[in-house]
Amino acid sequence: MDAQPSLTDYRVEVSGWDVAESFFVEKATLELNLEGERIIHVRHPLRIGSMVFLRLIDTRVAFPALPVDYQVTGVSGGDPEGVSRVTLRRLGHRRSE
Repeated sequence: MDAQPSLTDYRVEVSGWDVAESFFVEKATLELNLEGERIIHVRHPLRIGSMVFLRLIDTRVAFPALPVDYQVTGVSGGDPEGVSRVTLRRLGHRRSE
């Protein structure tokens, strides 16, 4: 896998429906690299175009963060342990241009 230098990493809980249309919840690291890409590495196989929800896991906060919706824009094949590199694009509310 071509790893770009990471700007920031956040621990997140990823949830959504995998390629078998089974709901899953998995912990992962959300990487924000210098090119502005949002990347996660997950065990559940995902399709390009599918929606996933990421919830920040921060033990310093007394209340849980709300999930944020993302669309899968790229999936790189799994490694020998079955982990895929997934690039994401934020959905949700957009500002008008």
